[in-house]
Amino acid sequence: MDEEELRKLTEKYLGIELPQIVWEAAKGNALQKLVWILSREGDAGGERLKPYYLAQLIAEDVRAQLLSVWCDMKNEDKKRAASKADNPNKRPHYSINALKSQETHEKMLWRS
Repeated sequence: MDEEELRKLTEKYLGIELPQIVWEAAKGNALQKLVWILSREGDAGGERLKPYYLAQLIAEDVRAQLLSVWCDMKNEDKKRAASKADNPNKRPHYSINALKSQETHEKMLWRS
């Protein structure tokens, strides 16, 4: 099976067409994983050497990368929401310990 057929099989598993940059990165990661699996577990009677197995590993890597990006985006959304909720007027935060000192307290009053 040539690379184009491998790519089409991977895209069939995923249900989407892959941009070239995503394909290259996922294929590289999947090949590294395949080498690791083969060294640790063997080729399972040649089954892990078949193109469908590599296509599944590539699809798995794409899914993992998409999930990672989605989680990062959700985390950033939560940070923005928490920042707005904690500080809706965008004023600086001060700790109780800082307010104990009169000098520090006066400096803070002049900033607002």
